[in-house]
Amino acid sequence: MRLQRYLLRELLLSFLLIALIVTALFFAAAMLSFLRQYSELSLGSVLRAAPYILPLSFPVTLPLSFLVACLLTFGRYADDNEFLAHQMAGIHPWHAAAPALMVAVLIAAGTMKLNTDVIPFATLAKKEVARSEVREVLRKIDDPSRTAIRCEEFEMSWTGRGPQGLRDVVISWEQAPEDGEKDAKPVRRTARAAHARVDVARIDDGLFVLDLDDFEMQVPDDGGGPGRRLVEARRQLALSVDQLTGEPESMKLKGVDELSSAQILYQVRRGVDRQGADVVDYRRRLLTDFWKRIAVALSPIAFAVVGAGLGLAGGRGSRMAALLTAIVVALVLYYPILLGGAALSKKGTLPPPLAMNLANLFVLSFGTWRLGKVFR
Repeated sequence: MRLQRYLLRELLLSFLLIALIVTALFFAAAMLSFLRQYSELSLGSVLRAAPYILPLSFPVTLPLSFLVACLLTFGRYADDNEFLAHQMAGIHPWHAAAPALMVAVLIAAGTMKLNTDVIPFATLAKKEVARSEVREVLRKIDDPSRTAIRCEEFEMSWTGRGPQGLRDVVISWEQAPEDGEKDAKPVRRTARAAHARVDVARIDDGLFVLDLDDFEMQVPDDGGGPGRRLVEARRQLALSVDQLTGEPESMKLKGVDELSSAQILYQVRRGVDRQGADVVDYRRRLLTDFWKRIAVALSPIAFAVVGAGLGLAGGRGSRMAALLTAIVVALVLYYPILLGGAALSKKGTLPPPLAMNLANLFVLSFGTWRLGKVFR
């Protein structure tokens, strides 16, 4: 119908313009966060990471932009009395909402592909840029002109070189909490050694290994006191490249965001025969992340229904009114419920498929109720 083509054109134009603006804002914020997290990265590494950072915002910006576009398009349609003429012509209101649902299904399919395959690849590639940069910084330890290196929270300095390696070495780093200490914060460690030798060949394997002579380190006690002084004639210190880039040290919690959905399901199936509370907890985390990707991908459908219902019923055609309504629906209702569902899923209170779709069900129910009032 000509009416549906008109609404479809207006909806797509609004969506593309809003998505461009919102994505640009999210991309700028993501780049600033990336630079703050990896402050030692060179300009070349930042530029290499930028194409991988950009798609990471799409699962948030595309549904949110579509919600604003629906509110703006249908609100303006009602404000200009076009919807009144639509009803007086005897055309069912469903014909006005149908274009939004059609576009929502297409956006949901695209977001599903992004969440299951593209986003994990982009996350892995972004982290690999940081890892490669850290490896380059660590290799500079062989440069005779250098007396210090720094990688994020890791710092190492020395006064000179000799037959036994680096002399008068001071090392400072953050040590991640042990497994089971979920609420514990990383502990800052500082150590000294008379000499240090570095196994540069192992950096490519993801490990920074130091052989230290006359090692000294202050070990605090559990109560936060000064603790005891650890002194050893020889000590080997091994730090992972992931740890030096700020990633979690525990292999059980690392890399979930880097796994595709197929890999997550494989990890879940592989852990079926294993025993222990840690395995059950890890499987819940994997399934929570898997169903979160699906729930976020399906959100445009719920947003289409609520956007059409609120727009046609309330006539919110101004940009500011559409933006404020979208903020209330998305930031006050949808995403807090989504986060609450994730907490319930990780605790095992609700099955992950239900817990992660609570937000979609709530918004869809509310939107259906509003749209039903319009239809009546």
